[in-house]
Amino acid sequence: MDGIYGVAAVDALYYAGMKEAHRVLDANGILIVKCMDQVMSGKQEWGHIKYHNYGTELGFKAEDLFVLMQNGQPTMRHKPEQQKHARRNHSYFLVMRKKK
Repeated sequence: MDGIYGVAAVDALYYAGMKEAHRVLDANGILIVKCMDQVMSGKQEWGHIKYHNYGTELGFKAEDLFVLMQNGQPTMRHKPEQQKHARRNHSYFLVMRKKK
């Protein structure tokens, strides 16, 4: 099966990309990370917080956060009576600056 599946695989991809960005950016360089929170197997996965923490661990400083709203209704995979968490209709741009 080709592709990236599951939260752990996506997280590893984000971390590797952010690590590479830190390697190639000059001091004060800007990194923008687009991400989305999600619910997996009934558990909240707050990607914007997780990727912010990855960035600070790697040596970035958070500069700004944009919330991008999607037009229309978010995808509903379950019957309304089975829905336990808020549906996601937005994503984030994390703006981070490489520390000197």
